[in-house]
Amino acid sequence: MVEPRSFVTKYDAGLHLHQLLGLSSDQLRSDGGLWSWLSVRFFDQVCPPDAKGRRKPLHDNARYLARVGEHRFGLDKHLLFFPWKMVSLHREDAYPILSGPLRSDTSEQKEWIGSHYNLATPLVTLCRRLYWDEERGRFKPGARSKDRPGSLQRFSRVARQLEVTYDIFGMSSEQIAALLPRREFQPWLPPEWRGTRAAAAGE
Repeated sequence: MVEPRSFVTKYDAGLHLHQLLGLSSDQLRSDGGLWSWLSVRFFDQVCPPDAKGRRKPLHDNARYLARVGEHRFGLDKHLLFFPWKMVSLHREDAYPILSGPLRSDTSEQKEWIGSHYNLATPLVTLCRRLYWDEERGRFKPGARSKDRPGSLQRFSRVARQLEVTYDIFGMSSEQIAALLPRREFQPWLPPEWRGTRAAAAGE
């Protein structure tokens, strides 16, 4: 039985639905009726009331009513489907991308939905290694800046370019890191990776 409950972050929602619904499957990826029903079941989470009991639904109803046949995004716009998929595919490595409130529409999520529909596991892992401060439980300063070199949005664009030339799915996150423009991304690399870029790239 699906009981209503509260979620602090998208990751909390994704983890709960992953545990509730089981492993990723083609049926769950195409069952628009299920995800629309889950929006109703968790309506206080996807469309919470304010202090006066008023609700402000998001303008794009695909956030609540699943659009199975949409070519570009599939179900990824859905507020509950995307967290479920990310947790099902990537477990805790998905946390940075899902660290915001369930109803929020963060820029990093937009970037990943638009640029990486398949969301290769090494890219998601690398995203966490580059931009997430594990000790403080938050993004590193400047990670989500539009202007700072090597930021998350820039990484998304560079990764999309790399996908054209390299088998991203067959590489490790460290090997992909070795292909990133050195001057731009060096400051973001984990210290233990900064001296091993050539080795990671197989040079």
